Amino acid sequence: MNDIFTFYFFLFFIMVVVLPTIYVCIQIARTLWSLDVSTVVTVIFFTLNQTARRPHAYRSSWRRMRRICPAMKRSCVCAI
Repeated sequence: MNDIFTFYFFLFFIMVVVLPTIYVCIQIARTLWSLDVSTVVTVIFFTLNQTARRPHAYRSSWRRMRRICPAMKRSCVCAI
């Protein structure tokens, strides 16, 4: 009984997680393949830059928004 449950669980996991992930990766690869080389390089560098800056990006954007809109100081002080 336990072996049948394990088999169906892995079958369900493959159908729900693995196959959609492969489909999304194929769609991304098709899109990137049809674009210009310079566009692909720009997208890759932009993604890497955003990933590297992530820990501080949100904090700096909140400070920028506070400078633009003074009402943010009163409403969202806890988010800084």
